Amino acid sequence: MRSLLYVRLPGWDPEAVLARLYPLVRWIYHPTTVTLTLLFVISSWVLLAVQFDTFTAQMPEFQQFFSWPNLLYLWITLGTCKVIHEFGHGLSCKHFGGECHAMGVMLLVFSPCLYCDVSDSWMLKSKWQRIAIGAAGMYIEVVISAIAIYIWWNTQSGLIHHLCLNIFFVTTITTVIWNANPLMRFDGYYMMSDFLEIPNLRPKADRLLRDWFGWYCLGIEAKPDPFMPESGRAGFVMFAIAAGLYRWFILAAIMVFLYTVLKPYGLQSIGIALAVVSIVTILFNLVLNIYKQVTAPRIEPLSRPKIAISLGLLVTVIACTMAVPLPLHIEAMFLIEPHDVRHVYTPVPGRLENRPVQPGDQVPLGPNARHAHQPRARTRTAPP
Repeated sequence: MRSLLYVRLPGWDPEAVLARLYPLVRWIYHPTTVTLTLLFVISSWVLLAVQFDTFTAQMPEFQQFFSWPNLLYLWITLGTCKVIHEFGHGLSCKHFGGECHAMGVMLLVFSPCLYCDVSDSWMLKSKWQRIAIGAAGMYIEVVISAIAIYIWWNTQSGLIHHLCLNIFFVTTITTVIWNANPLMRFDGYYMMSDFLEIPNLRPKADRLLRDWFGWYCLGIEAKPDPFMPESGRAGFVMFAIAAGLYRWFILAAIMVFLYTVLKPYGLQSIGIALAVVSIVTILFNLVLNIYKQVTAPRIEPLSRPKIAISLGLLVTVIACTMAVPLPLHIEAMFLIEPHDVRHVYTPVPGRLENRPVQPGDQVPLGPNARHAHQPRARTRTAPP
């Protein structure tokens, strides 16, 4: 998944640019400015909550919002907002006394973004300063989102109105799904790592999960590692499992999104191909890691009973999963015709003066049904 949906390109040293920009934006770090800005952001959330029905009523349809013309606007908006996001990290690191010597371009789900290496923040003694550096990008994005909400609310349908909706979507939805979530290795993850004061949280959690799998499923005893935590290992394992499951969820959501967006243009096969390649890549890496773990040199042999139990549980889970019925939706043209049609004709000409039953009404069976549409005949006098 990382090779297709997360491509990181070589970067450059932005320290000189940050040194020139910081004196111009130093005022935004003043406590008064931060307090007023947060109140402004909260007020936009209150407006969104109070007028939620009005907001949702003005939202465009899915296919309209993610049509090709607007996808171009979203692509440009996402790239611009993420550039500002990463400069927020770099300037915040500069504010607290650190330096940033690496900034570059990456493609996140084929969208251009920047990345900013603020590893110098680990030299700061205060974990709250490190957390502030990690939150700086999201802080700037929620401010941009608040401005977009107010402009969108006070403008009529048009280019500015539409662009503000795009900005709100990019700075809110993507921030919640990607940046703020600690299960993804973005800002939320590093903030949680700083708060817990556990460097390399995810690698340690993955290592403990592999050790747990090796012991309980294969009978491989883990080698002692002085850098691994001695307490709270169950929490690390649960975190690694949750992160892995969330990665699968995000992958499925991205593939469904791409399939839905590309389907009206007949390009859904691209989404299917990306899904197959991504799933095969993840499964290949998983099998490769298990193979390395099994073939690693050791003194004690593998536990055959544990392997047999593990394989039995795996087969049972796969069988139960395959037995669950899944909904199947098919779109096709069809024509509904009555099964038994009886045409009723009047023996004499006339005109229907009383219509107790309207077209589309359900008429119960019985005498009333037979007489409901019977026209009232009138006698015609022949000319002399």
